Amino acid sequence: MRKDLIGRITEEEIEDIVVNIKKEITDPIEWAYKHGIHKFKVDVQNEDGYPLKLVGTFSFRSGNFSFALLLRNRRIRGLDCGRKVHHNPECEKIKGVHKHKWTDAYQDKEAYIPSEVDCSSIVGALRAFIEECNIKLKATIRKPLIPDSLDKYW
Repeated sequence: MRKDLIGRITEEEIEDIVVNIKKEITDPIEWAYKHGIHKFKVDVQNEDGYPLKLVGTFSFRSGNFSFALLLRNRRIRGLDCGRKVHHNPECEKIKGVHKHKWTDAYQDKEAYIPSEVDCSSIVGALRAFIEECNIKLKATIRKPLIPDSLDKYW
């Protein structure tokens, strides 16, 4: 597969990247705060040299947070926690916690409600997402500085 053709990549190829290719994060996950949102972005090293990144966002105002595994800046897996409403391509509304998985039909646009996801802890949810994406974490996760009243998310 040519690594520069994300628009033409298939669901099967994405599944192979997520499930079978050895991946690891060696840089610390550090949140940066800008315009009311905490964000992070780290490289995901892998044996085949795919340009993979793990990204996250957190709004302490809304309590919503999201994580995504990106291939060439395109989401191939995602988790959204909080009260967000997602509109699927077929007009179905998904309220609350949902995931995204790359498909041939809709790329990353269709969401589904997962059977079991614990969004009570951002760090716990991030660790579970990293594990689900078959990424070995060889680095620390630093939580962003947030008001003490919102410490429940950690």
